[in-house]
Amino acid sequence: MLRITKFVLLIAIITVLVVAGCSDRGHNTIDTYIGDGGRLVINHVFFDELLVQLNNKKQQLFMRAYVPNATKWGPPPLYNPPKPMPLLVLLAPQGADEFYYFNHGLEQIANELIESGEIEPMVIACLGNNPSFGGMFWSGNGGGSGNYDTLIAGTLISDYLSSNAALPFVIDSVSKRGIGGIGQGAYGAFRASLMHDSVYGSVSAIDGPLDFDGASGNSGFLDLFDDFIAEQSFNGNDTVKWIDEIDTSGSNPFTRMIIGASMAFSPHDTLFVPVFDPYDARLVNYDSSIFYSLADSTTLVSRIVGGTRDFDFHLPFDSTGSAYAPIWDMWKKNNLETLMADSGSARLANMKIWIASSTDPDPRGFNAQTQSWVNTLQGASINPEVVTYQGYPGHPAVGDRYLSDLLRKMLIFHDRSFRGLN
Repeated sequence: MLRITKFVLLIAIITVLVVAGCSDRGHNTIDTYIGDGGRLVINHVFFDELLVQLNNKKQQLFMRAYVPNATKWGPPPLYNPPKPMPLLVLLAPQGADEFYYFNHGLEQIANELIESGEIEPMVIACLGNNPSFGGMFWSGNGGGSGNYDTLIAGTLISDYLSSNAALPFVIDSVSKRGIGGIGQGAYGAFRASLMHDSVYGSVSAIDGPLDFDGASGNSGFLDLFDDFIAEQSFNGNDTVKWIDEIDTSGSNPFTRMIIGASMAFSPHDTLFVPVFDPYDARLVNYDSSIFYSLADSTTLVSRIVGGTRDFDFHLPFDSTGSAYAPIWDMWKKNNLETLMADSGSARLANMKIWIASSTDPDPRGFNAQTQSWVNTLQGASINPEVVTYQGYPGHPAVGDRYLSDLLRKMLIFHDRSFRGLN
């Protein structure tokens, strides 16, 4: 009987640890650990920053953190490493959640590198992308994208990850803090580094949309507008039809990517003021009298989202696939090259930078955009560490096909930066 009682008590304790969740600011969920290093659930509500984010009524950012030597120490509050550790933040690409890097071997790779002494222990916080359209480029300050611009390099660090709220065992120091990502996550990592000074000491990126108009000023996303049209099989002479009948299903990746970017870079309404139910404190509607709305309706998409929280946006091209200057110019203001010109190159000049890019053809053109961004940095006397890679016949190195190999190099780079060895 005593044995059964102990067993039931143990199951109850484990259940409490697993299901305890984050319901508002200041709480985090404790998860079980796997192997030598383990995953800690650090989901959190960022009410102000994610208040108007599409399909995120609870204003929650989903995150998992890799923590070293979890088997030795156990879950918090038992987890008590001998000294604080550096922090690496990884942003997921389009369509990926907080498990993305773990699903590509992060846990095993970090365990192996720490065990062999190739890197020192570090905490790695993995952030899940918003599921609407696969993500909104980790950007935006309104519309339906949320406000990642004040979150990723702002309150996420100052109010949560480095404030002893979620990870009390990380070092609160710029030189011991890095950020990285692949695809949209690569863009988000550089965007955060450019828009916020002295938050991250190192940044890493694997092929992403890092130069919207490409090396020639006439490529990059411009080459994808026709792919959007082709996915939809629009009648190029019927502008109303091609806007009203957009299919956003998962089978249309270019469409979803362009719409996600439009939500971030060219939303129709750029200022929202919420109206609350005083008894429920939940968002009811918006005070439309003070919206700032774009007057130009040439490429306005007004019925793609629907429902009571109807976020409209403008596409950057017309029904022929040609860039529409008033909206395309809004996108270019969010290009990394423009952001660097606005903030000054000193912000990146003071950081350690690692960039990996494939030499194989990529239908999205992310590697070409990445290589163009490298050239831009070098032209500004910023010399990142550049890694080029390629696949082999029948298995080109595009997307995340070789991410596991690259993660190893990425972690070693950030470790060297944390230790001042780069």
